[in-house]
Amino acid sequence: MHDPGYKRLFSQPRMVQDLLRGFAARDWSDALDFSTLTPVPASFVSDRLRERHLESLPGLEEVGPMLQDLVAGWVAEGHEQGLKEGIEQGIERGREQGIEQGIEQGRGEERRLLCRQAARKFTPETAPRLSVLLERLTDPERLVDVGDWIIECATEDDLLARVQDAIP
Repeated sequence: MHDPGYKRLFSQPRMVQDLLRGFAARDWSDALDFSTLTPVPASFVSDRLRERHLESLPGLEEVGPMLQDLVAGWVAEGHEQGLKEGIEQGIERGREQGIEQGIEQGRGEERRLLCRQAARKFTPETAPRLSVLLERLTDPERLVDVGDWIIECATEDDLLARVQDAIP
């Protein structure tokens, strides 16, 4: 099946020149020598898989190499952009991991301090028993509560029972 509109459009070298100048990058279309337009037999398949034929399609001898250069430039730009985005994502992930590690280190220090305070108030054996419970206590607000309970509780057993009850 012939497509008269395309056939007519591409049979006119001036129209092809105008299309390329209008839609291709200026530096690329400016580098073309439109005097080398020559008819090239062509056949295409549309989106609906209907075959379309053009009796001839003007060609430019320079188009093949120039398209290759253009595509190579796009690939290089895409590669550079991908590297840049990958580095940015890596930095962001590293930052997030660093923050998480810092928070966890701070909580570890807080747990050690709580154990030390409990050992001073009650007995040295309180610290390891409390430490086991505190490792299971992940809510930062609950760690603050443990500090208060060390002051408020009269016995080691009372403190450990409160901490045990606070564990989810």
